[in-house]
Amino acid sequence: MALTSGELSCLVEELLPHIDTREHMTESGRAAYGLLFSTYPEFIQLFPRMQGLTVDNVMQSEGIKYHGRVLVDSLKTVLLTATNEVELRRQIDELIDMHHSRISREQCLAGESVFIRFFNEVLKKEQNQLSMEKFLRYVFPAMAKGL
Repeated sequence: MALTSGELSCLVEELLPHIDTREHMTESGRAAYGLLFSTYPEFIQLFPRMQGLTVDNVMQSEGIKYHGRVLVDSLKTVLLTATNEVELRRQIDELIDMHHSRISREQCLAGESVFIRFFNEVLKKEQNQLSMEKFLRYVFPAMAKGL
């Protein structure tokens, strides 16, 4: 189990304003990918709807809006299973299927620290920052192992 029910409940409560509407999901995902692409600009080309874009123009693209929304939707789905080992494993397997032909293990693991940094900026409560880090340090290696 990646998180306890108490950890998950507190985390979801603080994340809710960032994931409660389509617009908030799009903006949150866009911000997360903005940090990823400023750290690893070469990752932009891994996304089908962002081919040919650069750090200078990716943030204004429709592709980042789409992929940002998909990111948050996927993360929300996986996070909500964090207290159920069997269901969490199933969700991680789905993430592996989504990513297996696009990214390497190394690229997956490189993203882990970026997303931890992102959520440390978004989440204000230290306990939630620690819970999200615990969750991401569980999911990213499990996903990378399957790539």
